[in-house]
Amino acid sequence: MNLNEISNQILSKYPTLGNTLQSYVDGHFRSGIEGSINSILNESPIPDWKFIVRRMQSRYPKYDFTRILAQKKLLYYEKKMMWSRCEIDALAFVDRYSSQLSAGEINNIVWDYLFMHSSNPATLKLALTWSKRTIDMQPAQYGYWDTYANLLYKTGNTKDALIWERKAIEACKSQTDLKDYRENLARMQIGKKTWM
Repeated sequence: MNLNEISNQILSKYPTLGNTLQSYVDGHFRSGIEGSINSILNESPIPDWKFIVRRMQSRYPKYDFTRILAQKKLLYYEKKMMWSRCEIDALAFVDRYSSQLSAGEINNIVWDYLFMHSSNPATLKLALTWSKRTIDMQPAQYGYWDTYANLLYKTGNTKDALIWERKAIEACKSQTDLKDYRENLARMQIGKKTWM
C-alpha cells in the first residue's frame, strides 16, 4: 500500500483526525526513506544516485521522495566538502522547492552552500535575490540581514553591505551573533573577506 492509499483511508475513516494522522504517516514514510538512503550511503564510498532512486522507487512506490533525496545529496556533498557539487545541487534545490521552503531553510542554503563557497558571479547574484526574499518573508529576522549584507559585500556592493550589516548589529539580541556581525563589519570596512 502506498502513501496516497493510506492517506485516503485515513481521511475517509477519521475525517477529524485526518491531517494529524496523515502527518504521522508521512513522517513514517519520510523516516523510512531517510534511513534507507543513509544505509545505502554508508555501504558505498561513492554513491550511485541512480541506484538509490531505483531502490526508493521499489520500496516506496508512488511516494515523492525527490526532495528528501535532494537534501541528502546536499548533506553528502557538504560532508565531503565537494563545494562545486553543493553549489550545483543547492541551486537546483532552491529553484525546484523555493515555494515550499521557509525563510530559514533558504537562508541556510544561501549562506552554507553559496555565499561561503561559491565565487561564481551568476550564482552569487541569484543567492542575493533569494536572500532578499528571506528578508521580505521575515522582515524582523536580523540574521537574514547579515546574510544579505555579506552577499552584497561579496558581489562588490560595499556601501549597501555596510548599511545592512549595521542594521543587523543594531537589531541583534544574541551576544554570539553580535560578535560575528561586528567582525564582519570590521572586515568589510578594511576590504577583507568575510567568507572562506
